Amino acid sequence: MRLSVLVLVSAVLALAQPLAAMAGQVPPPEAGLSEAKPLQVSTAPRAVPVKKRAPKSSQPVVPTRAASVYLIRGFLGIFSLGMDRLNDSLKAQGVKTRILGHTGWPGVVADIKAEADLHPDKRAPIVIIGHSLGGNAALQASYVLGQQGVPVDLVVTVDPTSSRPISDKVKRYLNIYMANDGLGAALAAKGSGVDNDNIRDNPQLNRPGVNHFTMDENPIVQQQIMTAVLKTLGRKPAARKSPASKSPPSKSSAK
Repeated sequence: MRLSVLVLVSAVLALAQPLAAMAGQVPPPEAGLSEAKPLQVSTAPRAVPVKKRAPKSSQPVVPTRAASVYLIRGFLGIFSLGMDRLNDSLKAQGVKTRILGHTGWPGVVADIKAEADLHPDKRAPIVIIGHSLGGNAALQASYVLGQQGVPVDLVVTVDPTSSRPISDKVKRYLNIYMANDGLGAALAAKGSGVDNDNIRDNPQLNRPGVNHFTMDENPIVQQQIMTAVLKTLGRKPAARKSPASKSPPSKSSAK
């Protein structure tokens, strides 16, 4: 019995050895196939492509609201109808104008300064006209412009109630006033660039009906201002068209 058990154990041990040997063998790789390599994961940050900005196109030049001639009305604009008439006459001559109340003079300064900054090498003539308190505003606007380095070619004041401020940056002052009327004043400065024109020295103007409230509407004063302005702008007054004479109808057209 013992002999049979020993024979069986010996047979099992003999069979287990070749099986163990076969289990430890690794089959060779197939022909033509390379061994698989372990996957390598990169931890470096990925470069983000930088988009190149297209060059900005040149911005169009925006024109300012500046004009050639500024006309400033007096108190509430009630007694300065002459400024409106001058405005119409200048527009008929092709002059770019702006008309406003006397409290709007800071806007005049802003417009003219913006134009000077936009075209520093191309300066157009500047004319500022005012009646009564509008004359005071014309003096103030031209003075501030002078402080900002912007010269003014012509300032016309019609019976201003103040004689100042005066700027040496203004090429010419034309002050049309009425002495001793209780409102108007002569400009405080003297010299070749300041013309104080007292209408009491003109027999055509020194008459009833011509006063502080109406003198800016007077045709003589209007023509005086128009002449000074157009000369400053380098323009000639447009020739007045004479009314066409009506020829009598021909006999052939008569019925």
